[in-house]
Amino acid sequence: MTNEEKRAYQRGYAAGLRGKWPAHKPPEPPNQIVASLLLALREIRDHLDSELAAICDPEWEAAFGPIIDKADDAAESVTEWLKQ
Repeated sequence: MTNEEKRAYQRGYAAGLRGKWPAHKPPEPPNQIVASLLLALREIRDHLDSELAAICDPEWEAAFGPIIDKADDAAESVTEWLKQ
């Protein structure tokens, strides 16, 4: 890795730590409707995941784990779409 690449990585890493993402890049989609849907999906997914961690029941994890995975896949597909 060249010095220029290292500096570019450091700048991007530091910007991410400060929450200074470009408006057109994840985690903030440019379309307000898509942004609202992703925010709601993330909040539901995170809440469900934290409740499952507190419950520690294998049956519940087996039932809701695939739903969490689907939410992750959907969010990733939107991120890939935004990168295009």
